[in-house]
Amino acid sequence: MINEIIQKQIITIWNNNYPKSNKLSLGTKGNVIDNIDVERLKAIEEIKAILFSFLNGNMNIYEFKTSIDSYNKRNNLWGFTATKGQMFFNQLTTSNEQSIDKLTSLLNETISEPNDLKDALNKIEYI
Repeated sequence: MINEIIQKQIITIWNNNYPKSNKLSLGTKGNVIDNIDVERLKAIEEIKAILFSFLNGNMNIYEFKTSIDSYNKRNNLWGFTATKGQMFFNQLTTSNEQSIDKLTSLLNETISEPNDLKDALNKIEYI
């Protein structure tokens, strides 16, 4: 766990340097995305709803994959469309179709919110 002094230093650096950088955020078509941080916070809540639907068993892995892909294509806020993002998820599901229940179980275990720091570290080691 990060101690309070280090946490304050990180927040100070972030608050002082990030706004001063004044970098433009561009979408895949080169258009400026205004207020990207605010938009990302809104998007996180919408993605959480999709995630919880999957984790609660109300959506199968294929519906989850499609929902996440569709959402991120409509809201290009973090570049999940590249090889290290959605394409990887697509390849993962396609290559595991014979054991999709096992993959679903593994995803449920690894992407669920950890209970505490020890649980988070166990998830990292589990992967």
